[in-house]
Amino acid sequence: MSMKFDLKQFINPVFVETGTFHGGGVKAALNAGFDKILTLEVFAPLVEENSVRFEKEIEHKKVQIIHGDSGFVLKPTIQEVSSNITFWLDAHIQSMNGGGEGSERCPIVAELEQILATRKEKKDIILIDDMRLIENRSAGWSVNLNEMYRLIWEINPSYVLKRIDGHIPYDVLCCIPGDYAL
Repeated sequence: MSMKFDLKQFINPVFVETGTFHGGGVKAALNAGFDKILTLEVFAPLVEENSVRFEKEIEHKKVQIIHGDSGFVLKPTIQEVSSNITFWLDAHIQSMNGGGEGSERCPIVAELEQILATRKEKKDIILIDDMRLIENRSAGWSVNLNEMYRLIWEINPSYVLKRIDGHIPYDVLCCIPGDYAL
């Protein structure tokens, strides 16, 4: 995960990340000042690596690392959160450095379905990374784009969609409530 933008502009009390990888999202969320950070990772060695890296923050209950497939464990992770959430959806099978035990190469549709089931019409912000791969059929992720956008609009019909730079230009899709001031 590579954020070429200031995460502070998307601040909410809670930051939820799918796909922890080496902890870059957690570090960016800590630096931005989120009150609570929940991160989901399917690959056990990365869970262990980040548990050591963020040991102090975990001990102080600032960070919680959930081991599991975000296509299934996102809903129980967020269903009790009452405050607004900034989601960083970045789970996918890694082609390098290991990883990739999940049920799908890119579980974005399953993640959005779980957000819809628990967070409909909340003032959450959804940031979706790797749009270049989600939109590229040859990447092998098999994402149904119509379904992805349908779910986004069903979660919150007031969302304004904007693309910003991620790993490459315009690689992050931002779903921002219509009354949210950037």
